[in-house]
Amino acid sequence: MLALVAEDNEDYRQLITLLLERHGFEVVSVENGREALSAISDILIAGKQPPQVMFLDWTMPGINGLQVLQRVRKLPGDAKHAYIVILTGHDEEQLVAEAANAGADDFIVKNHGAKLLDIKLNAAVRFAKLFEQHHCTA
Repeated sequence: MLALVAEDNEDYRQLITLLLERHGFEVVSVENGREALSAISDILIAGKQPPQVMFLDWTMPGINGLQVLQRVRKLPGDAKHAYIVILTGHDEEQLVAEAANAGADDFIVKNHGAKLLDIKLNAAVRFAKLFEQHHCTA
C-alpha cells in the first residue's frame, strides 16, 4: 500500500510517515503541494498504483493542501478515490466544512495530540485495506 504525506513541518511529516510505515505503508514524503502533485504525476506516469491514502497540510507554501486535494479529485482512475486527510493547526468548524466540501475524507487539527492522530490514521488504514481488497477481487 502506498501513502503520500505532504507537510511543511518536518517533525510532523516524520511522525506521520513513521506511523504509516508501522502500518505497512510505503510512504512518499514531501514538504509542499507542488512536490505532492509532482510525486503523484510521476507515480501515474510510471503506471504504478496511486497512493491509497494522502495526508495533506492545508497551509503549505505555494500550492496548499486544499488545492492539492481539489486537483487529485479531478484525476482519472483510482487516484481520485484516495482517502485524503487534511492537516491544519486551526480548529474552526468553517474550515472543517470547507475541507469536506472540497472532498476531504477526514480532518486533523495538529495540536490535538498523538492519540487522535492514531485514531484517524487507523481509519485511513482500514479504508486502504478495503480498497486494496476490492481491487484484488475486481
